[in-house]
Amino acid sequence: MAWCAAATSMSNGASDCSCHSGNNSNAGFLTNRCGFPRNKIGDAKCSLQRILDGTGGDATFGLMQFEHPCDAACNASSAGCSNNCTSSPNCDDGQLAVEIQSGNANLMREWVDGQCQGTCGSGNYPRELTTGQWTPIARSLTRANEYLRGQLGAGFPFVTGQSTVSAPLANDPQLACRPVSVILLTDGDDTCDMATAAPDAAGMLYAGQLNAGTAGGKAIRTYVIGFGASGGNFNPTVLDNIAMRGGTDSGDTSTGMAHRYFPAMNEEQLSLALNRIIADAQPPQEVCNGMDDDCDGNSDEGLPKFCNKPAGVTDKALCEEPKETLCDGMDDD
Repeated sequence: MAWCAAATSMSNGASDCSCHSGNNSNAGFLTNRCGFPRNKIGDAKCSLQRILDGTGGDATFGLMQFEHPCDAACNASSAGCSNNCTSSPNCDDGQLAVEIQSGNANLMREWVDGQCQGTCGSGNYPRELTTGQWTPIARSLTRANEYLRGQLGAGFPFVTGQSTVSAPLANDPQLACRPVSVILLTDGDDTCDMATAAPDAAGMLYAGQLNAGTAGGKAIRTYVIGFGASGGNFNPTVLDNIAMRGGTDSGDTSTGMAHRYFPAMNEEQLSLALNRIIADAQPPQEVCNGMDDDCDGNSDEGLPKFCNKPAGVTDKALCEEPKETLCDGMDDD
């Protein structure tokens, strides 16, 4: 199962979610905190629900999934994929499901609420994440890069129910101070490309400057979550390389080794990893410097500022409190 999400504060995010067939193998009577079956797709949906409910306006998300054939009943669609990725034209790409837009939380939630809503059609799927067959990690990261930069490649797959795809970072006046990130969640290796392809794709996302004010020049971080037993269906070294090329580091040592990716074995650990990532992806806190550090459209809000009347500064414009220099019974600073 793999899924990729992007988040930023007031952020911008793209999210990728899909599963290998067989990820519903856990006992059906076990449920997680959201009431879903305690398997990987159920735990992924629950964690995303909790993140959506818990972040409020601190982050704006989008959602992508690994491409798979549409199923009107939202059943696992691996049967529509052939026995290898290269001969599966409907199962080998990254597919945009929800665009990054303010106020899209309800739409995002429809993809993880356990209810199959909508129909199969041109540019449209029923709104619910389901299991698939292949794990095109590199191609999904490439599509996330195209989408975030507003440079869609040929045949860009989207099932948003809309006729076109907008450029989420275009004309954002606060882009220079707004973090933009991608979160990749996977329980398997890339089944459609070489092991070096996904790190290279993360490197392309991270190309640029973090404080750039244009979509083309913005450095976009890639956070990586390995879901399941380390070394089981995924190679920890490859996930570390994706995170390194994507400019992120979890600092995790829980497996006995230092890893740059976030390990998670269940819904609780997955929710914790996502919370850590969202916290790390927030803009810096406001400091007194005459700038909008936290991307809310205001400068130095909530911080004490001072004047210095003896020096001719009559407005509260100074960050450092000057000493009172006149004994005149007045508040000169």
